[in-house]
Amino acid sequence: MSTHPEWCIHHTDGQLGYRMFLSPPQGDLEYLHYGRIRLAPAHPRETLVTGPLEMGLLCVAGTARIGIDGRHFQLGRCDLLYVPSGHEVRLESEESCDFIAAAAPSSVESVPVHLRWSEVKDDPARAMEAGEAEKKTRRRIYNLITPDIHAERLLMGITIGDPSGWTSWPPHEHADTKEEVYAFFDMPAPAFAVQFVYTDPAKLPEKMEVCEVVRDGSAIAVPRGYHPNAAEPGFTCTFVWMMAARNPATDRDWARGIHVQQDYAGYRFV
Repeated sequence: MSTHPEWCIHHTDGQLGYRMFLSPPQGDLEYLHYGRIRLAPAHPRETLVTGPLEMGLLCVAGTARIGIDGRHFQLGRCDLLYVPSGHEVRLESEESCDFIAAAAPSSVESVPVHLRWSEVKDDPARAMEAGEAEKKTRRRIYNLITPDIHAERLLMGITIGDPSGWTSWPPHEHADTKEEVYAFFDMPAPAFAVQFVYTDPAKLPEKMEVCEVVRDGSAIAVPRGYHPNAAEPGFTCTFVWMMAARNPATDRDWARGIHVQQDYAGYRFV
């Protein structure tokens, strides 16, 4: 039984337009925001203002045009646009499309950055394999918003697990340096996974912050705690991970400050 059900939110892909589903202090988050933007012929355009937030807009279905300050970008599946704070963003599409939006406070001056999936998926600087196939922990990790992009707090990427496998394994946490949200996508029914979040392994199973079935459109806040998940047999667990660095000067590196649960110290994380 989850002791923090407020860390879980489902069906975030079920309505048209723009909606922010997690904003501090929801989910015990301090910096990180999670939202969704859906366009369709019945709702072909949307305008949003970033205000004090930097944003990562990741297209997970369809195609759309995005306009920012006279510049225009065409985004397709798994393309990403980083948008600095203080901008008006106009999205338009003639088809159904779906964006996952990550955001965090930012005061840095930067410029929009467009990352195309066709360039990312085979780039060894951004695409990597982690885990071990024989232990059912292998997955592909695609690092999108990374330290080479001039953001303040945001990090963002995609994880695609092996069928029937575990991801985010071995169990690890990074509460001192980063908070995180998982947003699950590309898991059409009947696919599901099980997400766990817990802060004290010695108190399991009585104290489990999150023990939740997640499907397409689910999101899990991870303000703290170990957070492994496992796919349904025969299906894949696929999610966007988004992080906000607590200290932008030192913590904006996804691998920094990771602590593997001591019981699994012999397992390879990456």
